[in-house]
Amino acid sequence: MTGHHDSLTPLYRLTGLHQMSVIGDLEERWDVYFRQYHLHSCMHAECIWVDGMWYFPEPGRRAATLHMFTPSRQGPIDDFKASYYDFHLPNGTVIEQMVWRYIGLDDPNKEWLQDYVAYNLNMVTVDMVVLTPEDSEEST
Repeated sequence: MTGHHDSLTPLYRLTGLHQMSVIGDLEERWDVYFRQYHLHSCMHAECIWVDGMWYFPEPGRRAATLHMFTPSRQGPIDDFKASYYDFHLPNGTVIEQMVWRYIGLDDPNKEWLQDYVAYNLNMVTVDMVVLTPEDSEEST
């Protein structure tokens, strides 16, 4: 990987994998910008550039994890183009009223990108992986 994209967060305009790994090692908690940059750098060839913004490719986990989200009683937040969802974890725990931010687009022809971006950003901030029963037993 060489170079960087000005469209990504200006906080981390990194130029190489080495620099990214150093920052990742120094900080116990990678922030959303670093994770977003790292995901983009790994999958750049598959990303889509629309109206000055990079959109991540579908990583293939959305359909498998969509059942984990149910609309919250709180309802949508119209001013912020966001919605509250209850997040159902496999162990039975429910995290209520999580806000997932949607990037709003006024062009109806690009409306599909709202959902596309929101779910991919969820997977950046909440790293969901499918655990088999064997994996669950090992972690206990």
